[in-house]
Amino acid sequence: MSVKVLLPIAVAALAGLSACIVDADWEQLHPVCTKEGSPGTEVLRCTGAPALLWQSDPDTNERSWDEAVVWCESLSQGGYDDWALPTISELRSFVRGSRNTMPWGCCGVEDDCLELACHGDTACYGPDESDGPGAGGCYWEPAAGGNCSAYWSSSSVADEPSQAWDVGFSYGNLNPQPKTSAAYVRCVRREP
Repeated sequence: MSVKVLLPIAVAALAGLSACIVDADWEQLHPVCTKEGSPGTEVLRCTGAPALLWQSDPDTNERSWDEAVVWCESLSQGGYDDWALPTISELRSFVRGSRNTMPWGCCGVEDDCLELACHGDTACYGPDESDGPGAGGCYWEPAAGGNCSAYWSSSSVADEPSQAWDVGFSYGNLNPQPKTSAAYVRCVRREP
């Protein structure tokens, strides 16, 4: 088969990948996370692009969005002090078991699509029951701890700047919330 024939096939395959993947081995598409460090300061190192370091056991307090940003910026854990509130795409990379809201899922909200229209009718909702792979049925990395609830992203809703995107890990949902609402915080560190 010539290169001229293979090129359109490769382009078509990549075009299908950019929409949403519905018939794939989802767990093969996501980074593997491993715990490291000592109790109380453990972190989760996740492979992939980008490589991310996550709090293993996040803060137990709910915070407003502004408080969450400041809290992550002042965090010192695992020997690092350059933590940040994750973007919505980074936070989605932590979702496991919810095909719509995991990366490459049909939910359109990601770092380059932050408008309310990107949310869609049902594409950003997970399954109707709590049966994710994490402890207590959370839709996150199995090695992670924390309250199985909504967590803030740093991503503001582009056409409603008083709101920000969050991920509700109890059902794998992704939603806009007023920044004055309370949600949990799991900080991330971007590996060089």
